[in-house]
Amino acid sequence: AYSQIELAEVVPNKNRHCTDVPCCLLIIAAILLEVLIAMYAHESGANPHLITDGYDYQLNMCELVIWPSLSVYNIRLCIPENAECSDYTNDVNNPYMIDHYESKQFLDSYCIPSNMNQMAIGTDMESHFDSTTQTLEHALIDVATAKWLIVIICVSAIILSFIYIRIIQYIGRFLVWFTALLIMVGGGILCYYLISSGMEDVQSAETETMGRWQIGFGVA
Repeated sequence: AYSQIELAEVVPNKNRHCTDVPCCLLIIAAILLEVLIAMYAHESGANPHLITDGYDYQLNMCELVIWPSLSVYNIRLCIPENAECSDYTNDVNNPYMIDHYESKQFLDSYCIPSNMNQMAIGTDMESHFDSTTQTLEHALIDVATAKWLIVIICVSAIILSFIYIRIIQYIGRFLVWFTALLIMVGGGILCYYLISSGMEDVQSAETETMGRWQIGFGVA
């Protein structure tokens, strides 16, 4: 009987019941697990600021951190709040600096070397500031720069989701077909773009790996 009812006419009634209890229980369990992990970390003395903020070799929190030597990674020092990274690390009269080098501010907490080639190959510092670190640095900087834009987009997505739910109550069947068509057309365009961009990137040795990934995602 229900197969003959229009989608837009399906409304709550005594014959309908909740089918999402297992999913709800899994969500509740996941939330409880997160709370337990947070409580355990707090009781163990964990400090979340150590992830994002700077600290010296004695775990003292500070505004900016520098490495006095480009040979030892674990020795870090706090510098005055009003100091500029490069002015401090490149000052030949600075008694705290063993090596003098140009530096740049990273995530508002660290003064990292501007030129990674300044570090001696095979040292403790060189192993921490390699090409992978530079890639991660650029990614984190992009996230930090666009953090408010990300928040706005997330909030907008939630609002649009509620609007979508209200609209689908009135034009459900049409909206389902329109959405499916939009996904197919948009997916086709995206696949074409990924494959085209990937074909161009594989021509260069620097972007060959990224190009292969783009082609793979485009074909998939």
